[in-house]
Amino acid sequence: MSILLSNEKDFKSFAKSLKKELSLLNFELSHGASLNLLARLLKHSDYNTYIASIKSSNKKDTRKKILQNGIYRIAKDLIVDASGVFQVDTEENPIDKNRSIRPITEEDIKRAYLYTELLSKTTTISYSLSSYSIKDKAETYLKHHNLYKDISGDPYISNGGFIVAMIESGFEVEASHDSSNVYFNISPDEIYKTGKPLKEDPIDIASFDEIEKRVNKHNMDTYPSIDHLFVPFDKVKSSKYRVVIHKEISSGGDSYYVMFQLSNSNTKRIFYSPEYETFSLFVYPNVKEATNDYYFDIRDIDTKNLDSEFFKTIMHLNGKNWIDRQLLDETAALMKEIKADRVLLGSINDEINKKDNLKDIYMSSNVGERY
Repeated sequence: MSILLSNEKDFKSFAKSLKKELSLLNFELSHGASLNLLARLLKHSDYNTYIASIKSSNKKDTRKKILQNGIYRIAKDLIVDASGVFQVDTEENPIDKNRSIRPITEEDIKRAYLYTELLSKTTTISYSLSSYSIKDKAETYLKHHNLYKDISGDPYISNGGFIVAMIESGFEVEASHDSSNVYFNISPDEIYKTGKPLKEDPIDIASFDEIEKRVNKHNMDTYPSIDHLFVPFDKVKSSKYRVVIHKEISSGGDSYYVMFQLSNSNTKRIFYSPEYETFSLFVYPNVKEATNDYYFDIRDIDTKNLDSEFFKTIMHLNGKNWIDRQLLDETAALMKEIKADRVLLGSINDEINKKDNLKDIYMSSNVGERY
């Protein structure tokens, strides 16, 4: 599945649409379960982990704020390394001469971001949990949700890396007077609530097979195959389109021409013919039987005017009693691709007409033998 959802609003909107579509198949899910389902389809354990990951990926690069040796400055005399906060003298050496400096790594901060982006700020500093205590809970969260694997082989977060991530996430800090820890403007309740699975009806991963079966059955029942009307034309190789030969019967003589259909079509009823610059929707006498087409052409329409013409056509089709949402969506999707590929498909069609006898190919097939 290729879905690009770069923010929480788009994710929730898509999940809402998914819930609605599944309800049409008598597969009822709560809103929370639909969020978890979509997250799992996108290779994450649940909704919380997916949101954390996209927030982290959208986070600005902090490397410019970290000194060359992996040390981060909070104030003139206060610096953070991997162990935490420490004071420096004027020559930027630790006041405690026995302390060795441990550099902070970029991966350390990235791991911490996966957790800090889940947290909310309060108006006052809380002294009940130190930075080290919170970073331990962050590691537990990363391990529970397997989030760290995209960054490194373990969920470890240094105390200093966590402090830097919190500061860069906009939290206020106050250094401890007797340790390398700091405190943040965050409620302890905020810490304890993170890392828990979404409470609303988590869906079992095994249900995916049942959903897929219902979707396939729904498509087969609603749109039985009409492949017997066409002959595949395999000389055109395309991942986007399925290409077939169609026979048009008329009193003036039969004609044979290629038609292009989106390869991901579920209805298998929407085609475009470059020969006549015509869209064909096989919906007559009804959508199930679909032996004849409803068509409209764009021969006299300039490409720059296609958007407005397509919009009018979609509005017109929406009023037809035989149209359904999937047919309408697939028609709009094919329109979008044809606008971009109109000239290319026209050239391909011209080459086919020069090199291939479509009638012979059609008649030599099993389809042709029946007519």
